[in-house]
Amino acid sequence: MKTIPDYSVIQFKNHNILCVGGAVSIDRTLRKQQMDENRIKYRTIRESFWENEAAVFNESKLLELFANYKIDTVVTHTAPSFCYPTGKRGIESWLNIDKPLEQDLTDERAVMDRIYVWLKEKGHTVMEWFYGHFHDSSIEYISGTKFTLLNIDKLKGLI
Repeated sequence: MKTIPDYSVIQFKNHNILCVGGAVSIDRTLRKQQMDENRIKYRTIRESFWENEAAVFNESKLLELFANYKIDTVVTHTAPSFCYPTGKRGIESWLNIDKPLEQDLTDERAVMDRIYVWLKEKGHTVMEWFYGHFHDSSIEYISGTKFTLLNIDKLKGLI
């Protein structure tokens, strides 16, 4: 595995693939608590939460990169709000202990919405969008784009 900066474009088999990471951890309260406990007990920590973990909409980066590319595939950590899952069922306990979490999750999906709309408005034909984050699998077709949710530990060829 190789990590790459957000808003990188990978060219592979005649495809231009936009890569954007970032997503909110629903268990961030527990992760922060565990990091604090490890800091006290062992005077060291294993990073498991980052304050800047959420996805960010960066129009200047999009403008800079896309003067040279027509994007047909997108790979992100999370997904637009209209993609599965569209609700917050199953995470109610996390929402109860972390009051800002619900809005942060809504905001993160809105970032993906903005990327999707920006690409469409600028004439990019996004045929496929791959994402993970939700520990489930799903394939759905929305407005001509195939959205594929990959479950944890699942690998899928882009082509």
